[in-house]
Amino acid sequence: MNRSTKLAVRLLASGVILVGAVVLLPEVLGGLERLLRIIRINWWLLVLVALAAWTLLALGKKR
Repeated sequence: MNRSTKLAVRLLASGVILVGAVVLLPEVLGGLERLLRIIRINWWLLVLVALAAWTLLALGKKR
């Protein structure tokens, strides 16, 4: 992957993490039962956040 593509992927992954945090963080503070309900509804968002974090970690490793 060239430099500009890596940068674009990192920015996209960071954006996904940020949006996921903004959407989920206030709900986390509301309590565990409410959190579980939100996770059930927004499971796709959690998957995207996990994939974005994994991508950032994978891109950060030097070969």
